[in-house]
Amino acid sequence: MDLAPELLRRLADRFAALADVHRLRLLMTLKEGPSRVADLVAASGLAQSSVSKHLTVLRHAGLVAVERIGNEAHYAVRDVTLFQLCDLVCGAVRAQVAAEAEAIAALPAQY
Repeated sequence: MDLAPELLRRLADRFAALADVHRLRLLMTLKEGPSRVADLVAASGLAQSSVSKHLTVLRHAGLVAVERIGNEAHYAVRDVTLFQLCDLVCGAVRAQVAAEAEAIAALPAQY
């Protein structure tokens, strides 16, 4: 598959946005539905400034959208296909962990 340079850049940006445990947790929270920043702060345990920074990265990557209602920002998942990707990757990671655990269990016990 030959991808145009601009498409490759956007793809790299999207994967980079997903390469952070805090952003993944925010996305999993947003999977349940739109949330205010204050709600995301409470759910994540992160500082408001940190949540805002992570949401900016996710927004620039096209993964979340923001809607202003009064003086509050409400964030929602913009691209739900990312959860299909997460399911695929989670399945592969689970299989790898299971194979590693099986290999470790097969090792002879040493004293």
